[in-house]
Amino acid sequence: MDEGIGNRRHQMVLLGAFAGLAAFLASLGIYGILSDSVSQRTREIGIRIALGAQQRRILFQMAIQGATLVVSGQCLGIVLSVALARLMSALLIGIQPTDVRTFILVSLLLATIALFAIYIPARRATKIDPISALRAD
Repeated sequence: MDEGIGNRRHQMVLLGAFAGLAAFLASLGIYGILSDSVSQRTREIGIRIALGAQQRRILFQMAIQGATLVVSGQCLGIVLSVALARLMSALLIGIQPTDVRTFILVSLLLATIALFAIYIPARRATKIDPISALRAD
């Protein structure tokens, strides 16, 4: 029995490893995009801080920008996943290709990873010194 399931188990371990790598690369990409956005908007953020903007407001603004990217990416990902789930149905054991609970859990996992990737550059944006930001250009 072990020989019969061994090939399928190997495929699932490989698929899980690639899924973990994809999640890592997605969070790294979100971090890179937001970090670049923060560096391009250094002067604007510095002016806002100099004019008295609260750090919470700047953090919230950066988080909303990142969350918009995450939500749009998740919507597109869910649509594509449902469309391609039938191709992978032969690899799935114990769940249906369109298992709603699995889609929800994976979406929540990716959203959590993305929130951590968003937080780092957003927090850095709140620490910008207004004087050095205005002198940067």
